[in-house]
Amino acid sequence: VGEVLLKSQSTLIQQLSALSRIHSGQLLPWITFLLSIHDLGKFSDGFQYKRPELFRQLQGRVTRVGYSPHHTILGYYFCRENLSRILSPEADEADLNDLLIPWLTAVTGHHGQPPIEPLERILIDTQFPQAVKQDTIHFICEMINLLLPENIPFGIDDYDHHYPRFKNTS
Repeated sequence: VGEVLLKSQSTLIQQLSALSRIHSGQLLPWITFLLSIHDLGKFSDGFQYKRPELFRQLQGRVTRVGYSPHHTILGYYFCRENLSRILSPEADEADLNDLLIPWLTAVTGHHGQPPIEPLERILIDTQFPQAVKQDTIHFICEMINLLLPENIPFGIDDYDHHYPRFKNTS
């Protein structure tokens, strides 16, 4: 749906392309991929346990975690900890992560509010136990294969120029 909507908004894509300096032909798949991971926080136990009977039926277990923090914050921090390694295992993780942050804050937030609430590391492990983490990573990999056949449309070699552009684009 996001791809179809973006294709119908050629002026918006051109503006985002000019801001980010990513060619529109590469930007469309990138943004479509980002839209596909918008709700990754919904993989978390807390979100899934909003329907305990369905959670037990589908996963054969119970959880003690609640639905706090919001799934937007959980998705954002899950991506901050994992996405750079998934997208480009050979890249400098810290630099790529920095370049991803503006995109992630734009895509994982809701109603114009970026998910910037600090989160303790232990909470991610609690909300995404190993099997759930593996499922979430598998989903990301499938979305990469489907939507980003050429991988990310930028390199980290031009970090100093990319970061301010990406921040403005977000």
